[in-house]
Amino acid sequence: MDAGSLDAFNLDTVWGKRALRQLLAAAYDGHSSLHCLVRVIASRESLSELRAALGLVGASEQSEREKLEVPRFLNRLLGLPLASQSLLLAHFCAALDATVAAAKRDGKYDEGIAELSGSAVS
Repeated sequence: MDAGSLDAFNLDTVWGKRALRQLLAAAYDGHSSLHCLVRVIASRESLSELRAALGLVGASEQSEREKLEVPRFLNRLLGLPLASQSLLLAHFCAALDATVAAAKRDGKYDEGIAELSGSAVS
């Protein structure tokens, strides 16, 4: 039984890295190139909850945010209470969707290697 490609589940890509940076910028700096993300977390309650959850994954300090990578972020999510996991994952996924949509709109999205088939090489 072929499970198919698992590439769709790989979040440690250039787009995942950009999404994490955008999420952190929106949460801590109050700005992001993803305006929809800033609007989503604009309410005081949502922003304080998001910052508290990000603090649990070690992103409260600027120096830690600069070192935070997608695999470490996702691994640290596993140790959080379920509500914090859900909150962070939902915001990360929203940032990823917005990042990919913006890249597609700008013609910069690269889906990776395409499978080519043929019967002869010349």
